[in-house]
Amino acid sequence: MKPAITDLYSPGAQTSTRAAVELRMNTVTMRSLGRFLSGVRHDALSATSAFTAGEVAGLWDDVVWAMVGVTADVMGLPRPTPGTPVADDHLRFMVQRLRASDVPGEAYTSARAVLADGGGRAALRDALSLDSGETVLTAALSVVGVSWRVLGKMHARTEATAACGQATLVALASLGVKRKQWVHHHDAITRPTHRAVDGESIPLNRLFRVGDQVMQYPGDPRASSAEVANCRCSLVGYKR
Repeated sequence: MKPAITDLYSPGAQTSTRAAVELRMNTVTMRSLGRFLSGVRHDALSATSAFTAGEVAGLWDDVVWAMVGVTADVMGLPRPTPGTPVADDHLRFMVQRLRASDVPGEAYTSARAVLADGGGRAALRDALSLDSGETVLTAALSVVGVSWRVLGKMHARTEATAACGQATLVALASLGVKRKQWVHHHDAITRPTHRAVDGESIPLNRLFRVGDQVMQYPGDPRASSAEVANCRCSLVGYKR
């Protein structure tokens, strides 16, 4: 399968590609997240005594594999089959990372809280709708009262940037390119630490110093969420 990354040297092309991947990732994420919340609502109402965090985590797996499928496409890899070993390191760690998300735990907690308060079908539907502000935690952003949609968008953007960074790095290495360059997203909300590294070129096998983190590329999932969550920067090849 051909990877989605094409023009490896153009900041404009890489920025546009990353935005297109984010749009696709967001569409898939919102669709699967809506199904997940609907499934949590159904299970909470139909079998309250058997409703468990593990059951919700199982439902969340559908969202995980939907997002992993988009990343596999971006990297030009076959989509892994859910429930079977994942060969590629990036995809395998992506599965682990998304399974550790706060979202399923928050959905379970929200549903249990509504049921404990005597809320019925309508209250549970409101709490578990995409635009509900009932969720109370996202460790990456340290905010309260955000909607499930906002959490989904954060996951989609973060994983899209990581997918593009990893795919670009692999493509550059396969072509024998010696250097890479960080390109930040030019607007007012870009992190100062990312603006500081804009235009920096380093050998392909070296790490960017971004704030107090070291990163292979924008969105590198080995870095902390403080430098990765919602990042929109790009990686390009450097010819000089």
